[in-house]
Amino acid sequence: MEYTNETSIHVTYPIVGALLAAEMFIEKNERVEKWNPKSDIQRHFMNDFYEKCKSEIPKIPEIESIADRDVSVINAWLKEHGFDIQLSPIPPSGLAAACKLDVTGFWHTTGMSSELLGYDDAVYPCVNMMQGYNLLDSEVVEEHVVRIPTESSDEVFMVMVDKAPSGFDMIEYAQKIQDSLKPCNHEYAGLRFPMIDLDLEGSLDWLIGLKVDIASSDISYYKIAEALQQTKLKMNHKGFRIKSAAAIGILKAAAPRRTEPYVINRPFLMWIQRPSLAKPLTVGYFNTDVWKNPSGLEM
Repeated sequence: MEYTNETSIHVTYPIVGALLAAEMFIEKNERVEKWNPKSDIQRHFMNDFYEKCKSEIPKIPEIESIADRDVSVINAWLKEHGFDIQLSPIPPSGLAAACKLDVTGFWHTTGMSSELLGYDDAVYPCVNMMQGYNLLDSEVVEEHVVRIPTESSDEVFMVMVDKAPSGFDMIEYAQKIQDSLKPCNHEYAGLRFPMIDLDLEGSLDWLIGLKVDIASSDISYYKIAEALQQTKLKMNHKGFRIKSAAAIGILKAAAPRRTEPYVINRPFLMWIQRPSLAKPLTVGYFNTDVWKNPSGLEM
């Protein structure tokens, strides 16, 4: 297992939604036999995320998907919703799909804006809470786990770790902590944790080459030629907002082929859990490069 101490975030539901939108679009004119992963990471994602979560996509009100033969339609949709990622042109025989997740959560008890001293002796904007949170313990990690409820059923969890598993192992790590939580007997005079202002975008290279087999005489499959994702996260004393979009370009292939507050002042793992969903809405590892005051939750 590989580990990282660099800021990273994993939001898998938009990826699942984009694949599902592509599958449903293809099904309008052709019969999809199956997705055909070629690498271990593709098999892992399709088995443990796509198959388990695709039925949840229609149940998440904050998710919206689109698919079209014209990639410019997808790119315009992404831009309209505040995303910078843009797919490359594709032949008319191909298609493009995208899915966005936009979730806002307001703390059940609003905190106050403050500052904290980080592990690197730098000063960062933070949230100061005197109530409206819980401290928990887990045998998986040494530090306390912070639980902050929101006005909805979503809950935010944070725990300081010097490094976290990379890739999808980070999600499994967060779920392992989640499943082992128990009450904490320590009490502190409040809680402080960093504000976050993050905007990450990049290519989902591991998804390229994933095929979907078609029951047809003239073609055998479609293949993902490009996959992009952009995720924005803002978190302050009022709550959080996360926006994430995944977009894929698909080609058609020819046949055949204590007295002080508890302070989170080191890099920390954070995940947003919705009780009705099989996987966390998002899991991220946040270092000081994104410990910033977002000046609101608007995006």
